[in-house]
Amino acid sequence: MALTDAVLETRLPAKDLDRARRWYAEKLGLEPVDERPGGLRYRCGPTVFCLFASRGASDGSFTQLAFEVDDIEAEVAELRTRGVVFEEYDFPGFRTVNGIVDIDSNYPSRGSGERGAFFRDCEGNMISLGQPVQAPEPDEVGPELRGTSVLLGSADPERLRGFYERVFEVEPVEGWLRLGSVGLLVDGRDDVAARTAEPGRVLLTVDTDDAKTIVERLRAEGAPVVSDLEERPDGHFSTFEDPDGNYVQVIQLNEAYFARLGDAPA
Repeated sequence: MALTDAVLETRLPAKDLDRARRWYAEKLGLEPVDERPGGLRYRCGPTVFCLFASRGASDGSFTQLAFEVDDIEAEVAELRTRGVVFEEYDFPGFRTVNGIVDIDSNYPSRGSGERGAFFRDCEGNMISLGQPVQAPEPDEVGPELRGTSVLLGSADPERLRGFYERVFEVEPVEGWLRLGSVGLLVDGRDDVAARTAEPGRVLLTVDTDDAKTIVERLRAEGAPVVSDLEERPDGHFSTFEDPDGNYVQVIQLNEAYFARLGDAPA
């Protein structure tokens, strides 16, 4: 049988087993669930520890038994009424306040920190109480954003929509053109001019893995060039005008850009 499958029990030495039995009953409210000559067996939740008669004794300089509790302050207060004396420490990074130390680390599966308190039984064995401290819950977030879309108002929506369909080779779905993760809707409006007066106010920017091909399609459409395809530190960039004069920026971000963000293109 592998030791990982074995039952693990803690053993604590007692020079006077009868004295230890009384102390655990009076101070901790624990009674043995089983006994034999020279030994007492206790069960706490799913775990077991035993007291055994021994000529030796612990020096009490390290923790031998630990109880995990939900409210350490309440437990310390209760045990003090029973006569349990808690240790006080004042070391760098380890200082008790009213018998309790706050520790800013823990096993990841147990929490982000821990609160602890320490006392000795009548035989000198060191026992601790521990309360895991969980990381604070993140602040409540607002509504989940489920998508992004862009609406282009146009005096000639058929012409403008056809331009985007051909350049990006997409088919409309219920009027929408899907450009990567963004939905583009070209809508007819009677409150806009045939050409925008401020083309630089809003740029429709599309990141692609083949900017050269998209730029060639734009040229084939006769789209006016605002900024021809050029290489920059983050990749390739170019800007054209659509038939309504809106600026369309086509980019191809490089691996260095995504590496700097610690991300990768979807």
